[in-house]
Amino acid sequence: NVCSSDLDSRKTVNVSLNARSSHVLLVTASLLSKTTTFDETLDAYMDILAAEAGYTATYVEVDTIDCRNRFGVQVMDPSDWLEYKPIIRDIAISLGARTIILLGGEEVVPRPTQLVWAGDYIGMVPTDAWYVDMDDDQVVDSGWVVSRMPDVSTNSEAVEAALQSAIDLHAVGGYGMSQEVRFSRDCWAPAPIGLGDACSEDDPQCGTCYATPPYGVCDTCDMQVELFDLISNHAYIYFTGHGSPTGFSNNDREPLFNIDYMDEVDLEAYHPLIM
Repeated sequence: NVCSSDLDSRKTVNVSLNARSSHVLLVTASLLSKTTTFDETLDAYMDILAAEAGYTATYVEVDTIDCRNRFGVQVMDPSDWLEYKPIIRDIAISLGARTIILLGGEEVVPRPTQLVWAGDYIGMVPTDAWYVDMDDDQVVDSGWVVSRMPDVSTNSEAVEAALQSAIDLHAVGGYGMSQEVRFSRDCWAPAPIGLGDACSEDDPQCGTCYATPPYGVCDTCDMQVELFDLISNHAYIYFTGHGSPTGFSNNDREPLFNIDYMDEVDLEAYHPLIM
């Protein structure tokens, strides 16, 4: 029971909480070009999920005969997300899994795109969330979670790196977000141009915001060294702009940061979460 009161009233509200399933479904297709160490890293990830979080993980290549033999279903057209959706749903339900992680870029596991009506807005919206809109009402179904470890084309190097990062994070008990830095064209302008007032009165610490440029990797960004230093010394990095599997850009699609510059960043000290 949760109670709230003021001078004139008191109200009791019953709150019911259900634990999420501890089964994780890892989904990919045979199009994923595996590195020589991919299977070893995948096994290590599933092992640490069990050891540190008590989770059971199942790995499935949904366009293979092995998938048909295990679950009675198989994707025949790897380019059609509408074919993936019911198969992922059926496999997840059979396992009791409600957390789905897609491994690979859009050329391995396609990203759904669906027409959306929202008031006066009509548009095609690409998002993996459509995979867990099981009743097709354009709302993610309660209790389901979907995420992706992407890579460029059919490569798997970034997928393996993401798995290794997840292993490291589980091993140290997770990540912190207290050391925060935000990058935006104009930090304190109202959204969507900037972040608006990013701090509230009860925040114990206000995140520092830096405008780009001069920070960034664009032609007019003259503080690249400071950018890499800030990223290296913060646990939570937040870019406001456009994101893609290869980096972040401003509203004019000029690059602010991309994976080509990762060698300039020290990931050891804070192991930053970048959004």
